[in-house]
Amino acid sequence: MDKTQKQLLIIASVVGTILLLILAFNIFSSGIEKEEKNDAMISDYRAVDRALLAKENCDRRKNSEDCLKTGLYYLNGKHVNVNKKKAARYLLKACKMKSPVGCFQLGKFWQGDRKKPGRKARKYYKKACNFGDLESCEIVGK
Repeated sequence: MDKTQKQLLIIASVVGTILLLILAFNIFSSGIEKEEKNDAMISDYRAVDRALLAKENCDRRKNSEDCLKTGLYYLNGKHVNVNKKKAARYLLKACKMKSPVGCFQLGKFWQGDRKKPGRKARKYYKKACNFGDLESCEIVGK
């Protein structure tokens, strides 16, 4: 073997080694990505489970915090499809259970994009203020 053939053999072995390292890295990386996707799916399933549990606790156990959570889930489309009618219903349940945050959120719901709250929004802001929500008190001027 002459000098040129030795150099080509060395270059070929280096390139082969690099290709093997790249291949090994890609295989390793794809395994990590699959694991991350699985972890994300499990996390999503758990979040949906918590949302369903919150709805059940509101409906069956009359838990105001869970009614608030369920209302916000429907309002924001988190773990469920956006449904403003259901959002208002669950926020109202929370407010009726004397949840200051539930009443405040219901006030925000009825205010919408308007700068000043209308009659219905003010009604719920006043309730929230009476239950101790300071931000609602500022809005209604108490």
